[in-house]
Amino acid sequence: MPRVLSESDVADFRERLCEVAEKLFAEKGPDAVTMRQLAAELGVSPMTPYRYFADKEDILAAVRTNGFNRFAEALETAERDIEYAEGVFSVAGTDRRIGLFELAARQSERQVFMDSTSAVQAPSWPSFSSMHS
Repeated sequence: MPRVLSESDVADFRERLCEVAEKLFAEKGPDAVTMRQLAAELGVSPMTPYRYFADKEDILAAVRTNGFNRFAEALETAERDIEYAEGVFSVAGTDRRIGLFELAARQSERQVFMDSTSAVQAPSWPSFSSMHS
């Protein structure tokens, strides 16, 4: 008989599965990763991931959501970190919104974004400040 899982157990496993999926998607591309590979990386049976996600596309959607949430958090951190942000905003002609975007982009260089047709790529952000010089 399967063990009854608490909400915390489910959330913890989903998080671990997404971390493993993000790593494998980055290494191989989403199309090259199978549910069996994800299960093997976690040391669970091949059917276990299906208890937490409908399919690989559901996992990919969760990984993307997590990535965008981390980027949004970086934007919010940039907004609150006025002392650091003032250096970005002091560039003549730099719009405050562009400065925040640039700051957040720099703070989240390790952030991974995916598109559904290619392997995961870290963003390469232009320097908006230099565009206004």
